[in-house]
Amino acid sequence: MPVQTITLFKGRSKEQLKIIADCVQDALVYAGYPSSDRFQRIIELEQSNLIVDPTFPVFEETPRTNDYLLIEIVVGTQRPDDMKHKIIERATANLYERLKIQESDVMMMFYEVNPQTSSIHRKAESLRAQSKEGVS
Repeated sequence: MPVQTITLFKGRSKEQLKIIADCVQDALVYAGYPSSDRFQRIIELEQSNLIVDPTFPVFEETPRTNDYLLIEIVVGTQRPDDMKHKIIERATANLYERLKIQESDVMMMFYEVNPQTSSIHRKAESLRAQSKEGVS
């Protein structure tokens, strides 16, 4: 159920956007999510609508550039921190390997939600219950 939002500056090609999305998805699969569990939203903004400090908090040596990506991922509360760390490490590595995007240009944040409060989880539970009733 990870829902991903990738926010970036306008100006990338469709191919580059696909590679960025694939880099993030591949990191989630590496960390243990099924490959079919893919829900991504890409938001492209003008410079005036995405304001980013180039050096905060420790990037004086490698300031952020127009390659900046804000990657927000909604995950279930049951996901351990080490899984999130794997996602960050792998996504950052993927983005550098495939597009030469520097680590300082990648900001990833996780938001945790109770899966019971999501419609997709509730529908899956309902379908599981129905299939159990039909098996009896």
